[in-house]
Amino acid sequence: MFLFTYANQAASLQNFRGGLLLPPSRINTSATDYRVVTYMQLQRFNGASWDEVK
Repeated sequence: MFLFTYANQAASLQNFRGGLLLPPSRINTSATDYRVVTYMQLQRFNGASWDEVK
């Protein structure tokens, strides 16, 4: 039951933002789509903040 609960929660994340993700990264999963990364944007840290790499 314990693992089943975590599996259900992991399969239904909506706009979840983990502490290690760069802004504006979000995690969305569903019962039929387990892909965590669906969009990526390359960024560079300039010492104070993150800059978009174009």
